[in-house]
Amino acid sequence: MEGKLQIDGVFSPVVNFAMQQNYVPVIRKLTLKNKSEEALENLKISVVASPDFAAEWQREIAGIPAGETADLGAVPLTLFPEYLYARTERVTGMLRITVSCGEEQLGEKVLPLEILAYDQWSGTQVMPEIVAAFITPNYPWVAQVVRNAAELLKQWTGSPSFTGYQSKNPHGVRLQMAAIYGALQQENIIYRPCPASFESMGQRVAMADSISTLRLGNCLDLTLLYCSCLEAVGLNPLVVFEKEHAYAGCWLEEECFPECVQDDCSVLTKRTAEGINEIALVESTCMAAGETVSFDGAEALAEQNLVCSGEFQFLVDVKRTRGSGIRPLPLRKTTVDGFIPYEEAKKEVTAAPEVREEAAKLVDVDSVPVTRQQMWERKLLDLSLRNMLVNFRATRSTLQLMADDFAKLEDALSSGAEFQVLGRPEDWEDPLRDQKIYEKENRTPALTHLIRTEFENKRLRTYLREDDVAPAMTYLCRQARTSLEENGSNTLYLALGFLKWYESEVSEKARYAPLVLLPIDIVRKSAQKGYVIRLREEEPQMNITLLEMLRQDFGMTIGGLDPLPRDEKGIDLKKVFSTMRQAVLSKARWDVVEMTFLGLFSFSQFIMWSDIRNRAEDLKRSKIVRSLMSGKMEWEPEADFPDPEKLDEEYFPGDIAVPIAADASQLAAICAAGKGKSFILHGPPGTGKSQTITNIIANALYQGKSVLFIAEKMAALSVVQKRLEKIGLGPFSLELHSNKAKKRDVLTQLQQALEIGRIRPVEDYEQQAERLQEQRTELNRYVNALHRKQPFGFSAYEAIARYEAYKGAPADVCFLPEDLENLTPEKLTEWEDRVGEVTAAAAACGGVCGHPLREMTVSVYSPGLRSGVTSRLSEYGRELSRFSEEMGAFAKAAGLLTADGSREYLEKTIALAGFLQERGDIPESLSCVPGLSEMREELSDLCATGEKRDAAREKLMKTYRQGILSFDESSARSLWEEASKSWFLPRISGQGKVLKSLRALAEDPKQVVRAEVPGTLEELRIYQENEAQVKELGKVWAERLGPLWKNGEGNWEKIRGAFADACELQRQLSALGSSGSRCGDPGRFREDAGTTALRNDWQLLQKIEQELAERTGASFEGEAHLAEMSERKLRWSRHLDGLRDWCNWVSVREKAAKAGLSAVVGACQSGAIAPEEVEDAFRRGLYAACADWSIEKEEALASFHGAMFDAKIQKFRRTCKEFEQLTRTELSAKLSARVPAPTADAAASSEIGILQKAIKSGGRMLSIRRLFDSIPNLLRMLCPCMLMSPISVAQYIDPQYPPFDLVVFDEASQLPTCEAVGAIARGNSVVVVGDPKQLPPTSFFASNQVDAEHFDQEDLESVLDDCLAISMPEEHLLWHYRSRHESLIAFSNMQYYDNKLYTFPSPNDLESKVSLIRVKGCYDRGRTKQNRAEAAAVVEEILRRLADPALSKDSIGVVTFSAPQQNLIEDLLEEALDRNPQLEAVNAGAEEPIFVKNLENVQGDERDVILFSIGYGPDETGKVALNFGPLNRDGGWRRLNVAVSRARKEMRVYSTIGPEQIDLSRTRSEGVAGLKAFLEFAKRGKEALASPIDALVTKKAGFSELVARRIRQMGYQVRTDVGCSAFKIDLAVVDPENPDSYLLGILCDGEHYREAKTARDRNMNQESVLRQLGWRLYHLWSMEWWENETGELLKIRAAIEEAAGQERMVPIETPPAEKKRFHFDRNNLEREEIPEMVPETYQVAKLESRSATAEEFCLPQNDEAVRGQMEQVLKEEAPVAKEILFRRVLAAWSITRMGARLERRLSGMLEQMEHKATQSAGQSFLWAAGMDPEAYEVFRAPEDGGFRRELDEIPPEELSAAVHALLRQQISLPKEDLVREVYRLFGFARTGASIAEAVQAGIREAEKRGYVTVEDGRIVLREDN
Repeated sequence: MEGKLQIDGVFSPVVNFAMQQNYVPVIRKLTLKNKSEEALENLKISVVASPDFAAEWQREIAGIPAGETADLGAVPLTLFPEYLYARTERVTGMLRITVSCGEEQLGEKVLPLEILAYDQWSGTQVMPEIVAAFITPNYPWVAQVVRNAAELLKQWTGSPSFTGYQSKNPHGVRLQMAAIYGALQQENIIYRPCPASFESMGQRVAMADSISTLRLGNCLDLTLLYCSCLEAVGLNPLVVFEKEHAYAGCWLEEECFPECVQDDCSVLTKRTAEGINEIALVESTCMAAGETVSFDGAEALAEQNLVCSGEFQFLVDVKRTRGSGIRPLPLRKTTVDGFIPYEEAKKEVTAAPEVREEAAKLVDVDSVPVTRQQMWERKLLDLSLRNMLVNFRATRSTLQLMADDFAKLEDALSSGAEFQVLGRPEDWEDPLRDQKIYEKENRTPALTHLIRTEFENKRLRTYLREDDVAPAMTYLCRQARTSLEENGSNTLYLALGFLKWYESEVSEKARYAPLVLLPIDIVRKSAQKGYVIRLREEEPQMNITLLEMLRQDFGMTIGGLDPLPRDEKGIDLKKVFSTMRQAVLSKARWDVVEMTFLGLFSFSQFIMWSDIRNRAEDLKRSKIVRSLMSGKMEWEPEADFPDPEKLDEEYFPGDIAVPIAADASQLAAICAAGKGKSFILHGPPGTGKSQTITNIIANALYQGKSVLFIAEKMAALSVVQKRLEKIGLGPFSLELHSNKAKKRDVLTQLQQALEIGRIRPVEDYEQQAERLQEQRTELNRYVNALHRKQPFGFSAYEAIARYEAYKGAPADVCFLPEDLENLTPEKLTEWEDRVGEVTAAAAACGGVCGHPLREMTVSVYSPGLRSGVTSRLSEYGRELSRFSEEMGAFAKAAGLLTADGSREYLEKTIALAGFLQERGDIPESLSCVPGLSEMREELSDLCATGEKRDAAREKLMKTYRQGILSFDESSARSLWEEASKSWFLPRISGQGKVLKSLRALAEDPKQVVRAEVPGTLEELRIYQENEAQVKELGKVWAERLGPLWKNGEGNWEKIRGAFADACELQRQLSALGSSGSRCGDPGRFREDAGTTALRNDWQLLQKIEQELAERTGASFEGEAHLAEMSERKLRWSRHLDGLRDWCNWVSVREKAAKAGLSAVVGACQSGAIAPEEVEDAFRRGLYAACADWSIEKEEALASFHGAMFDAKIQKFRRTCKEFEQLTRTELSAKLSARVPAPTADAAASSEIGILQKAIKSGGRMLSIRRLFDSIPNLLRMLCPCMLMSPISVAQYIDPQYPPFDLVVFDEASQLPTCEAVGAIARGNSVVVVGDPKQLPPTSFFASNQVDAEHFDQEDLESVLDDCLAISMPEEHLLWHYRSRHESLIAFSNMQYYDNKLYTFPSPNDLESKVSLIRVKGCYDRGRTKQNRAEAAAVVEEILRRLADPALSKDSIGVVTFSAPQQNLIEDLLEEALDRNPQLEAVNAGAEEPIFVKNLENVQGDERDVILFSIGYGPDETGKVALNFGPLNRDGGWRRLNVAVSRARKEMRVYSTIGPEQIDLSRTRSEGVAGLKAFLEFAKRGKEALASPIDALVTKKAGFSELVARRIRQMGYQVRTDVGCSAFKIDLAVVDPENPDSYLLGILCDGEHYREAKTARDRNMNQESVLRQLGWRLYHLWSMEWWENETGELLKIRAAIEEAAGQERMVPIETPPAEKKRFHFDRNNLEREEIPEMVPETYQVAKLESRSATAEEFCLPQNDEAVRGQMEQVLKEEAPVAKEILFRRVLAAWSITRMGARLERRLSGMLEQMEHKATQSAGQSFLWAAGMDPEAYEVFRAPEDGGFRRELDEIPPEELSAAVHALLRQQISLPKEDLVREVYRLFGFARTGASIAEAVQAGIREAEKRGYVTVEDGRIVLREDN
């Protein structure tokens, strides 16, 4: 069985006493392998040592199975210490390992090893850390050395105590080290070279006792001795090994390494570096006799060994070895008796070490606070290895400089020093290294001295040859200048210090990253001096790219470096390097390398990074940027954001420019942007974002504003650019998306704008705007009136709709208009409540019509009421019976012919009885006279005559006797009258006779006087006449009156009374049906008929009735018969059980009546309506009345006519389209008017001159940025709209220039904030357009190496997200236009937009255009990550569609979930098209070729048909892992939203996974849940969409539903509210031949019509979209329906039949918006001539020549002539200088000189004239009457060869006009050039001080007038001029 067992393991090749003392196993691992095919059992293992240095070891094991290996671990051999202790030399030994089974030996292994002497170390190859065993701090002689060192320590510090690390002061530790170092120096130990035994294994070590005796030691001996002493005083020593050398080290703080042995040199270099000083190294050999090296010197030598030798092997940390159990060797006794002390001469010992600068320790922090600005900077950084700031490479763009002290170099540069850059020294022969990087370790001391010397002379050396320096510097200088000109950013830096780092622990290649970057300028001083470098006036920077890389990739957060720490001279470089070294202490091989490079440092987004980093203050001027930085709104948004419902009212068409049709949500955004508001514009898929942006830009330009449009993707920018071009704004829009734009293209665009010419504005634009305003106002008037809430709380439309709902109810409840005058919602609510009560109360009574208790009106019920009524009813019955009997007797006695027993009859009978009882004195003769009442007038005359007679008699009897009554009055009167006519005497005689006769009859004759005779005769006449009448009447009335006559002398009043009573008696008897013949004597009748009892019983009966009336409220008045009264009594008695219900009804009835519902109560009580019909009848009557009332009150409704209204709508549509075209023309005209006319003689320094020169030269030697910097004002005039990307903005637009009025962002959800802030800061207001529910900025598929199944990248924050976070105002686009079928957007709308998008249903709305195609196949998980089956199905479908002539018209797009699936489909499609060239040609010729994209890059694209490949699914085993790539990420649902909203006509979803296979219990991802829902939707259609709970509220049947019922009655199938979104088609008639589609859509003027915000939306846009989708439409106007329902139904029937008889309409393939609406031919526009700048000619007044001397000129007779000449000059030359006026006049008089006298004369005459005067620079300027100097805008140049004014003789106002005219052509000029242009304009060839001053006055005047501004020495035309 030999060879069946294999013995292996890990064995030590040596063994010594130190290993035994520290339990180091000789056999560290022993394994036995059974090589046989059988199990080996009962095995015995033995280990025997030879020589006998260890005890035999044995062990038994049960067995080892065949082919298996048994691991026995370490073998615990027992070593004999006595043997090992006694060894003085090395010997060779062995270990024999045997394995046996019984007597059979199965295997044997012999291990040779070396047995070392007691004082031999095992060496560097075998457990080198065992050297710590030879460090013996407890040896007696070590203690003696320490005592000696204490004396030195006392001399230095005053204390002999060794405190170890207690002081926490590194310098204190160094003092202790130095004291021991000095004490060992005093021992005079002689250095000896290493003996021959110095080898890698078995090095003999001189122990402390041996050194103390022999005073000999090598480097290792001295090192171990020194370490022994250090450990003895509590310090932590280190032993450093280099090749054939060793020296000591010590921790300066209480620390140790994590491992005993460290082989990384950087762990020492970092910790011994200046500023760190955690470890001190000491060259041990310096302590030997003969050496006088100080401790500082020994440290320096040790550090030099470490840095310069390059032979470092490892170090041993003694403290760490003690922790591992390695103990010092015990002191060995010897046989030597002792030694003789040796007295040494005292030698100089070291001085105290110098204090080293200590850097602050790096404090561990979890994070470093950063500002928003710093976060943006970080996100713009490039952390890839392409970036020189992370992975520095020595290239042509870099130049290494020699520098020894970086801190001094930085200080010198900061103080303004310049350094000449020279090549390497000629005597330095080292060639360039391959890596081209020379680290500090490679320098020689001589080179260091050279560097320091050159530095003092302000020279810096490079490692290049001198001949190579100039080309290198030239290249750097030019590249830096180009970058500054092109990008506006400096990229030239001096890098100080580099971090050497590694990508991973196993990476072999070191990477270098600069630490500190100083901005540098390269200046060429002279050919001899060459190039010098100096610090730019910019802030030095820490390499934050490196900091961010360390944070992100290595989790190292380093604080305190950004901003850079400062010292008194500049950057504190020592602190920077120290901080970085401390940060990387734990990283093996990482270190800070102190070298410096001059180079160009930049990366892909450096421009934007620099824009933020270096222009922070410029950025902060923007309120939006400030808000984004602070995380909150830093300005108060204006509250008056446009209300879409008030757009038509608040915005006049001529005030805004909307060249492309816009819906209300778009128009609100356009108006808000036009008013300068900053806001977020949400633009869900297909809502017309680009169209809205185009309108926003156009309107802003129309308002005279400048616009900056920003889009990250060129595709998005191109869409807007094309739209602008189509509406005529292309020449005024400059596209600069790429930061590498071609200069020639830019100049071409500017040239086109400059040559656009002046477009003629629309003449009647304002009139057309007025017309449009009137039309839309008229249309709005109707809808407003129809839906205006009336005082009662609802509109006319609602009234009509509600009426239609109750039209079938009884029509018995009617309301009058006055009933509605004061009707309010509150009162209407009360009515509703009262009607409900009426219904309930009436129903409780079982109906109120004919109710048994109907007479009762009591409204409050109580049990007492019922009992009281019951008792009184009983008494009432009894009294009623007795009264009936008495009544019968009375009627019989009175001879009443009819006794009907009615209430009236009873009352009359009782009244008769009472009358007879009270008036019993009526003569029987009178009462029985028939027809007495007809004799009333006759009796009245009788009584009046008797009374007159009695009065006359009474008067006569007062004077005369009885005889006077028979006196002949007639004769006496005749005699008296005849005498009165005679003359005096006959008259006296005749009248005396009569007087005498009267006196004879008088009682006293004397009382009768002549004057009273006529009166007496008159009274006598009256008496005699009435007496005769009484006697005559008495013949008849004497019998009738009986005893009352008294022979004509009765009491006339009594007669009258008796007659009246008799008449009354006859009347009452007649009323009761009696002739009265039986009454006889009334007095007798009173006794015979029992009238007293009858009256008493009646009164009792009335009393009972009154009590019942008081209790019940019933009335007993009326026509009730006694029988009916008895019946009522019985009826009430029998139904008192219903008294409570009746009382409730009465109460309800009263309240209803009081509320104004008498009509309802009356109809109910009359029985016209049953209780259950009350409410419906009430509503029918109410709504009918309200509708009529509303229509009557609203003139727009009362006069409405459907056909005329349709005509108005058509007219409005035509006007809108025409006005759009006019708007484009007007807009182009406005913009062209701002373009200055090209001029050939423009000054070269003017903006127009600069541009013209650039155009001619092709921009040679002129970058785009420099061009823009040179023509900032002209650029805004030519191209007020700029279309750019964020990076091109940073590159080309200086933030210091005036900001744009408006900045618009598109696709803002994909734009990181860090890229956007630069553009935001360049605008006054910002519109952020995007959709937060779509893709954020991402790099998920940026690299093909990304594993889509394992991702941890996070989406970046977008500017849209950040603007939302600060609560920036928001506006939403709501109308969805893209989808040609509503099902294509229904899922997104419901799932992600809360169904708030207005989508439009299709005529085939009953079917879905989203379908799920299940594919049999699997997902290749873990390998290709592809789904070949799905890819093949997709490609097959593409080929099918391309081959079909009809289907090939539809564009196709493919969307995948992953990049691998995208690649597979692309590959398969390419292969298929290669096989089918004809199909390739079809695709190539398509307007929109096929695209294949993944979720990350499909946003912004759309196609007619989208083929969606899910890709993910079951693998080969059928297992479904719910990992869908980016969909699983946070926000993955947004990717799904983008993907499922790309189709216009159809979407086909290809999937190997079904919705039922996605188990949501296994994932919390919203994206996965959305995918499951989408697959369900694709599978089942709309029924898979769960409606929001609010949408599930059951709606009452509205107007459309009621109309639908009527249409259904005509035999048609009708659906109402067709559509998935808020927009619905009111009614849709199903096509009977195709039930899945609709035949006709009916649009009502109801809520859907009203909810449209503008007249255009409701009357144009909605119908336009629907007709494009294929709908046939009919408008049903509610007013027409109200007036003539039947007629409208007939029209609807006709429309249905017409639609059925015509061919079905198909959807329009391309919206008019694309083919017609945007078409704009700029060449067809009318143009007008641009007026050239031609000054007026200065006209010299031609005065009449005269000749005179000065004396003659002053004569008074010449005053008029002089004054006339002065007036002529003013008229023709004003404004004119006063001196010119005077000279002109004097010249006409041939006077050549003007003296003081002449001047006084002219001035005096001037004061008498009407004129104005202004002063400037001591010159007076005269203005004619009527001229306004402040409004003067004319300048006049001299004629060729004509009179030329001096410039100081031209008023500043005229010079101002010249300045204005010049700058209108040339935009801006430097001041000196403008002065030159002005004086040339006025005919001057050269300038002078006076000329310049005069022009400057004109410039000041122009600035005062607001024509110009002064900017950086240039005179600039103001934009509004």
